[in-house]
Amino acid sequence: MKYAAFISYRHSELDMEIAKKVHTGLETYRIPGSVQKKTGKKKIGRVFRDQEELPIGSDLDDNISTALEGSEYLIVICSPRTPGSYWVCKEIETFIEMHDRNHVLAVLIEGEPDESFPPQLLTDEKGNPVEPLAADVRGADRKERNAKFKTEILRLAAPVIGCTYDDLRQRDRERRVRRLVAIVSSIAAVVAIAGTAFGIYNANVAKKMTQLANEKVALADEKTRLAEEITVQYTGKQENQSRFFAEESLALLKSGNREDAALVAMEGLPSEGNDRPYVADAEYALARALNAYDDGSNMSFDRTLSMDLSVSEIYRTDDGKKIVTTDSGSKVYVWDTSDWSLKTSISPAVDDTNYYVTVKGADADDTGVYVATEENELLKYNYDGEEEFRKEYEESIVHVDACNALNKVVVVCRDGLYILDAKSGKTLETFPDTTGYAYVKGAKYIAEFGKMILPHYDSETTRTYVTIFDPSTYEMSDCMISEGYYLDGTITPDGNFPVLSCNNDLLNNGVTRVMVDLISPEGNTLWSRELNVNVKYVMTFNSIIKAHKYIADDGAQNKDIVVAFEAEAFTLDEDTGAVKTSFALPGDANALAVMNSNSFGRVGYRQGNIDFVDFAEGRIYSEYTFTTNDSIRDWIVTDNKLIYASAYSPDLHVIGFHEAYDLEDFTKFDTRISPKGVSSDGEYFAVAPNDDYTTISFRDKDGKEIYKFDKGEFITEVYLYSDRALLADRDGIWKVDPFNKTANLVDPEKLGFGGFSSNSSVSKDGTKAVFWSLRDLTVIDLEKEESICNLTAEDGHMGKAVVTNDGTKAYVVNGNDTLSEVNTSDGSVTEFKDENIRTVAGSFDKDCLAISSDGKYVALCCMDGKVRVADTASHETVAEIPLQSYLRSFIDFTDDCTHIVMQGDDYRIRVWDMEKNAFVYTMDGTASVDYIVCDEDSGLMAVCQGYGLFLFETGGYGCVAYAENGMFYLKSNDSILLSNDRIAVQRIYHKDHKTLMEEAKKQFPGVTLSDEKKVKYNIN
Repeated sequence: MKYAAFISYRHSELDMEIAKKVHTGLETYRIPGSVQKKTGKKKIGRVFRDQEELPIGSDLDDNISTALEGSEYLIVICSPRTPGSYWVCKEIETFIEMHDRNHVLAVLIEGEPDESFPPQLLTDEKGNPVEPLAADVRGADRKERNAKFKTEILRLAAPVIGCTYDDLRQRDRERRVRRLVAIVSSIAAVVAIAGTAFGIYNANVAKKMTQLANEKVALADEKTRLAEEITVQYTGKQENQSRFFAEESLALLKSGNREDAALVAMEGLPSEGNDRPYVADAEYALARALNAYDDGSNMSFDRTLSMDLSVSEIYRTDDGKKIVTTDSGSKVYVWDTSDWSLKTSISPAVDDTNYYVTVKGADADDTGVYVATEENELLKYNYDGEEEFRKEYEESIVHVDACNALNKVVVVCRDGLYILDAKSGKTLETFPDTTGYAYVKGAKYIAEFGKMILPHYDSETTRTYVTIFDPSTYEMSDCMISEGYYLDGTITPDGNFPVLSCNNDLLNNGVTRVMVDLISPEGNTLWSRELNVNVKYVMTFNSIIKAHKYIADDGAQNKDIVVAFEAEAFTLDEDTGAVKTSFALPGDANALAVMNSNSFGRVGYRQGNIDFVDFAEGRIYSEYTFTTNDSIRDWIVTDNKLIYASAYSPDLHVIGFHEAYDLEDFTKFDTRISPKGVSSDGEYFAVAPNDDYTTISFRDKDGKEIYKFDKGEFITEVYLYSDRALLADRDGIWKVDPFNKTANLVDPEKLGFGGFSSNSSVSKDGTKAVFWSLRDLTVIDLEKEESICNLTAEDGHMGKAVVTNDGTKAYVVNGNDTLSEVNTSDGSVTEFKDENIRTVAGSFDKDCLAISSDGKYVALCCMDGKVRVADTASHETVAEIPLQSYLRSFIDFTDDCTHIVMQGDDYRIRVWDMEKNAFVYTMDGTASVDYIVCDEDSGLMAVCQGYGLFLFETGGYGCVAYAENGMFYLKSNDSILLSNDRIAVQRIYHKDHKTLMEEAKKQFPGVTLSDEKKVKYNIN
């Protein structure tokens, strides 16, 4: 199951307070060791708590249904308000249908059970009375509730863990007893010390003083020990709290709240006034929130714009400089897109019956805000919130549009159009409807072309009209379209009008016919095309039409019309109306945007997520999918940002492409390159032209080419050191001096190697090399260019070999896949004692064997899903580490030989501590690891994947940074080289947590967490 439990509750103050305490209490509960052994569970896991109040409806939101299905238990917060909650009852019913009644728990927070438990908890499906398992946290005040919560949380935790309440209660009591004993001992120590003042007056003073002095020293030592223990425990709790803040920060960032994500991450870092231990997780979270290592190639959250209530409508002004929104309480907001500040907000008027007047539409220009209401009024406000004019109309207003460049406002009423002067409100022109069909909601003004598309509707007709209107010239044409229900319309770059419509009786008969009509600027229908669509949900489906013009890679000009219709997409040729491609979408499309320079665009789904799509090919690039936790309801696009609204949320999420503040251009290649490695001192790096195995280009840390090697036959590995490079080639190993531009081939055949086809590896310091084939092995001193040892195996092939820095030992996976040691001085072979040290299949092409630089340990990925580390002196196994590595493997020791970095089939990057004999860090990787770079001076370790780079701090080996397109880490100047296309390369630098915190103050000047948010995020 994805979630251990789902918390269902009414969104009122007390219910929300207890729901949050249950959420935090379960997720942070430390399962006692004895219970862990009994149940096999080390932690409870994730708990789902929906933080949105949903309106009354007929069905649950998809995210809620998915969460219910993926939860093992349902926990219902019960108060006298609960039975009246439509959604709590709906969630209980759905959970019981999906699972069973035995996995439903209740928390009584107020009132009596018969008035607080929903009927679904009091009776079963047959009407028989039942009694749910419940915790009781009722109290007269918060203090009393908190006191009861400490034990009652155990009633909820027990079934979720899989043990009894008495198991947890007993362990909890033991913990309290241990704490009490410690406190009593401390008090006794104080009393004993105080008693020494009286003892000095007793007889036998000298003896007594000596005795008391010894006791005092012993008590002082005990106090010191206790103080140290308390300090360690307190520091540990602070570290865990910082990790919690880091997790909360990443969750906030994932939800789109970048500002709060940065602020919460900083709460977990040491700073002036916040003397806490450093935790790498918090630095990593802060770096992510600040886009500190981004190169602008992928979308990420920018910020969240919050309203009082859920978003109702969202508009963009003609010039894109402002965003106008309304919430479900008819409050209007105007946001400045230059800095995303709130320029003004207009609260709704109150009518004679003491209800808010509903807003029907809104728009803005440089002079103010225009608000249309249900009382057939148009009001203009300036940005100080003062009313400037008011206009009344006989018919209801269905749309209002401020034409910024024209200084006009178009008011669309059911009976006609009214053109106003934007400053004075004076009516300039009136255009009554001439079709006989009323204007309806859905009009749009496309400022780029200076034209409006206005739909009509009449319930009695099978076909309807759209009106094309030019507010600058007042030219107007009424055009009949194929069907009676207008869906959407737009303008093509050539000035034509594609209009999407369907049958008028869709509510009774469903969507049976969908048409696209292309209308010329003169109002003539150029062609009509029926689309073969299959609509599943008539009440909720969405349909969008867009158009773009671009030149394809083959030079052909394309004029495409793109339609997203529920979960289907179509691309039509503007000239002919032919369907060029059609394809299924992975969800119901609620938003669509196309690019003007190519065939690509983006689709946002009701179920969440935003896809990057090639509409010409009908291909979805899933690797560029932008993941959200929201249901995409609608969006608007500005020059460099996408702003979306989600269902039932008061927040607008702004996303875009972000670049780190210190990102700089570095160098540019003529062709795509592959990263090959970086020198041990970080002074230079190596690349090769893509798919070229004969050429290596060496570049210094500033990007200048210092040497181009082009003598290779088939280069398989590149090893870079401070003063030389080694290139493993088909014919041997090239010794390259890139600074003096020399290259010399060490040919193993000339040094006695008799193998037909060879593999090779070099020692950690690059002075020795081992070559092997199926039966033959040789060890060569690369500096002297002479053979140290030649060996022929009699009992099978060799799969992998490594050699020590001094060349005295080689370690070989031999014919029966076991590990052996070769003594190069006499050629003797010693097999390791552990019969389980047997390598994975196909070891010759995997990084499955590694030796520490001091030669004391060798590590091997074994076929039984473990890494075994053996002592090279005793040949005995000293560590067994879980790692499934059948398909891929990477394993290497850090330079100081204290840790092992490894990766297996699941791409997770793991760091193993040799002294603790345990993992100290594990995280998801994004690609196969190529190599690691240890930087002792900066206390950093880079894990390089070629496509993506992680930075770890070596104090505790926590990850502090991830550069998605990182190729190299240069420790000479703590820089990271990045490239998205492997042609243009950019540079960025490592920032420590202090630097990041200063950057956060610049990105969010003067912003702090409010007291309410500190409570919300459990910061105290």
